[in-house]
Amino acid sequence: MRVAHLTDAMLDYWCGRASGIGAADLVIQPVPRTDLLICVYRRATRYDPSTNPVCGWPIIERDHIAFEWDDDVCHAEMEHVAAPGGQQRSFSYGPTSLVAAMRCKVASVYGDTVPDVPA
Repeated sequence: MRVAHLTDAMLDYWCGRASGIGAADLVIQPVPRTDLLICVYRRATRYDPSTNPVCGWPIIERDHIAFEWDDDVCHAEMEHVAAPGGQQRSFSYGPTSLVAAMRCKVASVYGDTVPDVPA
């Protein structure tokens, strides 16, 4: 799946993985009696950095993700170390600063695509 298309629980899952949380500690599960999916950390706590500022802003601050708005689209940018050494910039966009920033975080680690199903 293209990182630019990640939303909701899948974006939260891949952001957690990009932030160093292991696959065994993150689960995408349905909300009972709804069609909604959420990302859950260690089967106890909702992990939702793409919609919850309490969860998302520490990532933004730690990784120095910058924003710029163009009409109704937020563009996010961050500089990071790229293998095999040297600096690289990642860019992404979204309808909110949190979505744009979390897509940027995922792109900085995984590039333009991630698997459709969490690994």
